[in-house]
Amino acid sequence: MASGSALIALLDDIATMVKITSKKTSAVLEKKNLIQKDVSDFDFSTVYKIGKGSLKNKAMIIPVVIGINAIAPAAIVPLLVGVGVYFCYEGIKKINYKKTKNEDIGSCEESLRKLERLKAKKMKEALRTDMVISAEIIAVSMLAVSTTSLFTQFIALASIGVATTVGVYSIVGGIVNMRAFGERLKNNKNKGIIGKSKKKLGVGIVKAKPKIIKTISVLGTISIFIVGGMLIMHGVPVFAQAVSGFASAVTTSPLAYSLVKIASVVTGAVAVGVAATGAKYATKFGLNKINEIGKKRLPLFFNRKTSKKLLTAVEVGNRKEAKKLLKQGASLNITNWNGETPLMRAVWFGDKELVKIFLKAGANPKKCSNGQVNSIDIAKRNKNTEIVKLLKKNK
Repeated sequence: MASGSALIALLDDIATMVKITSKKTSAVLEKKNLIQKDVSDFDFSTVYKIGKGSLKNKAMIIPVVIGINAIAPAAIVPLLVGVGVYFCYEGIKKINYKKTKNEDIGSCEESLRKLERLKAKKMKEALRTDMVISAEIIAVSMLAVSTTSLFTQFIALASIGVATTVGVYSIVGGIVNMRAFGERLKNNKNKGIIGKSKKKLGVGIVKAKPKIIKTISVLGTISIFIVGGMLIMHGVPVFAQAVSGFASAVTTSPLAYSLVKIASVVTGAVAVGVAATGAKYATKFGLNKINEIGKKRLPLFFNRKTSKKLLTAVEVGNRKEAKKLLKQGASLNITNWNGETPLMRAVWFGDKELVKIFLKAGANPKKCSNGQVNSIDIAKRNKNTEIVKLLKKNK
């Protein structure tokens, strides 16, 4: 079930990517007066390239999975749990994307070069998703043939890989070419009942394409949570017991039991996805803070001598030397015995040019000395209105 849901999720990703690029392709070609027919040729070539990339993904994954099974078979299940958590995260990301998708589709590229960059970006995203889903399919399949010979494992996994790739991308190719096929039927010149029937069928196909893509989109989002939840359930017995226990307590009907179980899996997967998304942003926030502190502290730690020379250059008004020292990594946070920074000393001496140089380099006019006086306070005391304005503008 997990592999089937994974294929639907992949189908959603590819179909969404093709929909975005085909809309932008239409807009660009119309602007350049290059469009006379449908843009499905562009769509088909994109799907073909992604299909080739998918086969390459599987060609890399199969030997790795066989190797892991031979060396450390116990690692397969934790690997699947990790993939499951990733799917849950991608599900939340997919929901957020659907809320803001108009922003992505709204702008129109001014040239085919920009369009190609967009298509390349979307192809990378689709191939990344394909890589993870391919890993899941191959790893799950390996569990079924893990005790067989290496040759049997390779043949089985390669057959599954080729079959899933050809199947999924044939369906996607058919969906993205529906409009072109429908237009041909709609514009056929045959008269009589057959001609009219073809026209009606063509109109129906053209109208059906957006609805089919929308349906796949909804099913794909649900499927990605089912895949993630099932994989986590497979590797975390506590989660599996909780889901089964809850479903058993709610109903005794086999059909209702299955539905409740799926709903529980999806709910748990959404919770994992939210937690994974929160962890990502918390980590990003933490790393940004570390980076921010590092930018302030590390130059001072590693370039203390150079930074002290910067204070000396300010004292003698040597602007050329100050610029040179800044390029060498001198820190603007270095202070003298009174806690005054190079910016404060430049303000004290009324050196407007040095003040500009330091502000441009990122000096903080709000930083205070030991006496709790900042650069703006010093400029006000010296009644240097030009520097006061300059500092306030950059604070």
